[in-house]
Amino acid sequence: MKDIFLISTQLTKSQKDIKRDRLLGEWCREHSDDNREAFPYIWNSPDKIIRGIEHIEDYYEEFLHILTEELNKIHNLNKDKQFYRITLGNWLIHYINTSFDRFITMRLFYRKNGDFDTNILEREDFYTPLNFLDYSRVIQSDEYNFQIYTQVIEELFPKREFKRVALKSKIGKYIQPAQSQIKNLVFKITNFLSSFHKNRILITKPYFGENGYLKLLKLIVMSRFKIVVDER
Repeated sequence: MKDIFLISTQLTKSQKDIKRDRLLGEWCREHSDDNREAFPYIWNSPDKIIRGIEHIEDYYEEFLHILTEELNKIHNLNKDKQFYRITLGNWLIHYINTSFDRFITMRLFYRKNGDFDTNILEREDFYTPLNFLDYSRVIQSDEYNFQIYTQVIEELFPKREFKRVALKSKIGKYIQPAQSQIKNLVFKITNFLSSFHKNRILITKPYFGENGYLKLLKLIVMSRFKIVVDER
C-alpha cells in the first residue's frame, strides 16, 4: 500500500485517513472544515500562465494539423487547415486547455509526492459530449473531470493498476430545449440556402442581446442567405 492516497475530485472514494489522503486541489474539499492537505494551485504566477499559454498554442496548431488530415480522409474532403480552424477551433482550444491543465497538475503532483494510490473511473461510465454546448455543460461537473483525471492517470502510468469505481449518479444526456430545437431547424434551412453561394460568412455562437434570434434571422435574410450559423 502506498503512503499517499490521491483525491482527484469529490467523487474519489476517500480512505478517511487525514494523514494519508492528499487533495489534488481545493475543489476536492467536501466542506469548510476539511483539513486534509491540498496540492498548491499550479498557475500561481504570471510567468507560469504565459508558459502554459505558449504550450497550449503549440499543441493547438499540432492537433489542428492532425485533425485536418484525418477528417479529410474520413469524409473524403480536401479542406485546408483554416477551414477546420473556423469550424472546430473554438471547441479544440477549450478541450486542449482543459486537458493540459489536468495533465500538468497530475504530473507535478507525482513529481513532488512520488507513487500514490487512487481510484479511477469505470470505462463503462465514460461519457462523450454530444456537441460543444454539452461539453461546456459537463466540464463543470465532478463526474466528467473524474473521467479526464482517469484518462490522464492511464496515460501517465500505463503499467500501474488502480481500483476502478462506478458513478453513483451518471452524467445525464444533453437534451436541447424545444425552443433551441426550433431555432436549429430554422438555421438548418437557412444554412442549406447559403450552400448555393460560393462565398459564405460563418458566425459561431452569435449574441445580439434581447430578441437576438429575430435580429440574426433578419441579418441572414438581408445577406441573401450568405450567412452560416453555428450555435454548437
